[in-house]
Amino acid sequence: MKLLLSILVFFTLFSCVDENKDDLQTFIKETSALTPKIQNNLPDFKNIEALAFASQLGRDPFTAPQTNHAIENKQVRSHCPQPNQKRKKEELERYSLNRFSMRGTILINNTLFALLQVAGGKLYSVKKGAYLGFNQGEIFKISKTQIELKELIIDNTGCWRERNTRILLRSE
Repeated sequence: MKLLLSILVFFTLFSCVDENKDDLQTFIKETSALTPKIQNNLPDFKNIEALAFASQLGRDPFTAPQTNHAIENKQVRSHCPQPNQKRKKEELERYSLNRFSMRGTILINNTLFALLQVAGGKLYSVKKGAYLGFNQGEIFKISKTQIELKELIIDNTGCWRERNTRILLRSE
Protein backbone atom coordinates (compact mmCIF):
# COMPACT_ATOMS: atom_id res chain seq x y z
CA MET A 1 0.00 0.00 0.00
CA LYS A 2 2.83 2.39 0.86
CA LEU A 3 4.55 1.52 -2.38
CA LEU A 4 1.43 2.25 -4.39
CA LEU A 5 0.94 5.56 -2.57
CA SER A 6 4.59 6.53 -3.21
CA ILE A 7 4.29 5.76 -6.92
CA LEU A 8 1.05 7.74 -7.15
CA VAL A 9 2.64 10.79 -5.46
CA PHE A 10 5.73 10.48 -7.70
CA PHE A 11 3.72 10.49 -10.92
CA THR A 12 1.45 13.26 -9.69
CA LEU A 13 4.38 15.55 -8.98
CA PHE A 14 6.30 14.92 -12.18
CA SER A 15 3.30 14.93 -14.49
CA CYS A 16 2.94 18.69 -13.90
CA VAL A 17 6.37 19.47 -15.36
CA ASP A 18 6.10 21.48 -18.56
CA GLU A 19 8.54 20.40 -21.24
CA ASN A 20 8.36 23.81 -22.95
CA LYS A 21 11.35 25.74 -21.58
CA ASP A 22 11.76 28.21 -24.42
CA ASP A 23 11.07 31.29 -22.27
CA LEU A 24 13.73 30.16 -19.77
CA GLN A 25 16.29 29.63 -22.52
CA THR A 26 15.60 33.11 -23.97
CA PHE A 27 15.95 34.73 -20.56
CA ILE A 28 19.33 33.05 -19.99
CA LYS A 29 20.58 34.17 -23.41
CA GLU A 30 19.44 37.79 -22.85
CA THR A 31 20.97 37.97 -19.38
CA SER A 32 24.30 36.51 -20.44
CA ALA A 33 24.41 38.98 -23.38
CA LEU A 34 24.02 41.91 -20.92
CA THR A 35 26.81 40.86 -18.56
CA PRO A 36 30.27 42.17 -19.50
CA LYS A 37 32.96 39.70 -20.44
CA ILE A 38 35.83 39.30 -17.98
CA GLN A 39 39.19 39.96 -19.55
CA ASN A 40 42.05 37.90 -18.20
CA ASN A 41 44.91 40.08 -19.42
CA LEU A 42 46.59 40.70 -16.06
CA PRO A 43 50.04 42.32 -16.05
CA ASP A 44 53.07 40.24 -15.17
CA PHE A 45 54.25 40.96 -11.64
CA LYS A 46 57.90 41.09 -10.72
CA ASN A 47 59.05 38.66 -8.10
CA ILE A 48 59.87 40.65 -4.94
CA GLU A 49 62.49 39.22 -2.67
CA ALA A 50 61.42 39.20 0.98
CA LEU A 51 63.74 40.68 3.60
CA ALA A 52 64.53 38.73 6.71
CA PHE A 53 63.91 40.57 9.98
CA ALA A 54 67.05 41.04 12.05
CA SER A 55 66.42 42.40 15.51
CA GLN A 56 69.83 44.11 15.70
CA LEU A 57 68.75 46.55 12.95
CA GLY A 58 66.22 48.39 15.12
CA ARG A 59 63.63 48.10 17.80
CA ASP A 60 61.27 45.17 18.15
CA PRO A 61 58.14 46.00 16.07
CA PHE A 62 55.89 44.15 18.51
CA THR A 63 56.62 46.37 21.52
CA ALA A 64 55.44 49.90 22.13
CA PRO A 65 58.01 52.59 21.24
CA GLN A 66 59.74 54.34 24.10
CA THR A 67 59.58 58.12 24.27
CA ASN A 68 62.90 59.90 24.35
CA HIS A 69 63.11 62.05 27.42
CA ALA A 70 65.95 64.46 27.86
CA ILE A 71 68.32 63.39 30.57
CA GLU A 72 68.16 65.80 33.46
CA ASN A 73 71.39 67.65 33.69
CA LYS A 74 72.34 68.50 37.24
CA GLN A 75 74.25 71.56 36.06
CA VAL A 76 72.00 74.59 35.61
CA ARG A 77 72.99 76.36 32.45
CA SER A 78 73.19 80.08 32.97
CA HIS A 79 72.45 81.00 29.35
CA CYS A 80 69.24 78.91 29.15
CA PRO A 81 65.88 79.78 30.66
CA GLN A 82 64.88 77.21 33.27
CA PRO A 83 61.38 76.02 34.17
CA ASN A 84 60.22 76.38 37.74
CA GLN A 85 60.24 72.75 38.90
CA LYS A 86 58.84 73.68 42.33
CA ARG A 87 55.70 75.27 40.87
CA LYS A 88 52.50 73.27 41.30
CA LYS A 89 51.00 72.24 37.93
CA GLU A 90 47.69 73.86 37.04
CA GLU A 91 44.62 72.00 35.76
CA LEU A 92 44.93 73.26 32.17
CA GLU A 93 48.45 71.85 31.86
CA ARG A 94 46.90 68.40 31.42
CA TYR A 95 45.73 69.30 27.90
CA SER A 96 47.63 69.79 24.66
CA LEU A 97 47.35 73.29 23.17
CA ASN A 98 45.55 71.99 20.09
CA ARG A 99 42.67 70.88 22.35
CA PHE A 100 41.92 74.54 23.31
CA SER A 101 39.83 77.03 21.41
CA MET A 102 39.42 80.64 22.47
CA ARG A 103 35.75 81.61 22.71
CA GLY A 104 35.97 85.22 23.89
CA THR A 105 37.12 87.59 26.62
CA ILE A 106 35.57 89.11 29.70
CA LEU A 107 36.71 92.14 31.74
CA ILE A 108 36.36 91.78 35.51
CA ASN A 109 37.73 94.48 37.88
CA ASN A 110 40.01 95.88 35.15
CA THR A 111 41.50 92.40 34.52
CA LEU A 112 41.00 90.85 31.09
CA PHE A 113 40.14 87.14 31.21
CA ALA A 114 40.11 84.87 28.17
CA LEU A 115 37.48 82.16 27.81
CA LEU A 116 38.98 78.86 26.68
CA GLN A 117 37.00 75.80 25.70
CA VAL A 118 38.54 72.34 25.91
CA ALA A 119 37.70 69.78 23.22
CA GLY A 120 35.28 68.04 25.62
CA GLY A 121 33.18 71.23 25.82
CA LYS A 122 34.18 72.52 29.27
CA LEU A 123 34.79 76.29 29.44
CA TYR A 124 37.60 77.87 31.50
CA SER A 125 38.51 81.48 32.23
CA VAL A 126 42.23 82.29 32.30
CA LYS A 127 44.22 85.45 32.93
CA LYS A 128 47.77 86.67 32.37
CA GLY A 129 50.26 84.46 34.22
CA ALA A 130 48.22 81.25 33.99
CA TYR A 131 49.82 78.12 32.57
CA LEU A 132 48.48 75.99 29.67
CA GLY A 133 49.60 72.93 27.76
CA PHE A 134 52.30 70.32 28.17
CA ASN A 135 55.27 72.65 27.59
CA GLN A 136 54.80 74.95 30.60
CA GLY A 137 53.17 77.62 28.46
CA GLU A 138 52.67 80.81 30.46
CA ILE A 139 50.16 83.39 29.25
CA PHE A 140 51.93 86.73 28.85
CA LYS A 141 49.33 88.66 26.82
CA ILE A 142 45.56 88.49 26.30
CA SER A 143 43.78 90.56 23.68
CA LYS A 144 40.23 90.39 22.35
CA THR A 145 41.34 88.20 19.43
CA GLN A 146 44.14 86.01 20.78
CA ILE A 147 46.11 84.62 23.72
CA GLU A 148 49.90 84.71 23.58
CA LEU A 149 51.95 82.12 25.46
CA LYS A 150 55.60 81.61 26.15
CA GLU A 151 56.43 77.88 26.17
CA LEU A 152 59.64 76.20 27.29
CA ILE A 153 60.85 73.48 24.94
CA ILE A 154 63.89 71.35 25.69
CA ASP A 155 66.29 70.79 22.81
CA ASN A 156 68.67 67.90 22.16
CA THR A 157 71.49 69.54 24.12
CA GLY A 158 69.39 69.68 27.30
CA CYS A 159 68.94 73.44 27.08
CA TRP A 160 65.49 75.00 27.40
CA ARG A 161 64.32 77.36 24.64
CA GLU A 162 61.44 79.82 24.73
CA ARG A 163 58.82 79.58 22.00
CA ASN A 164 55.95 82.02 21.51
CA THR A 165 52.61 80.46 20.66
CA ARG A 166 49.18 81.95 20.00
CA ILE A 167 45.64 80.68 20.46
CA LEU A 168 43.31 82.63 18.18
CA LEU A 169 39.66 83.51 18.78
CA ARG A 170 37.41 81.01 17.07
CA SER A 171 33.82 81.96 16.41
CA GLU A 172 31.37 79.29 15.28
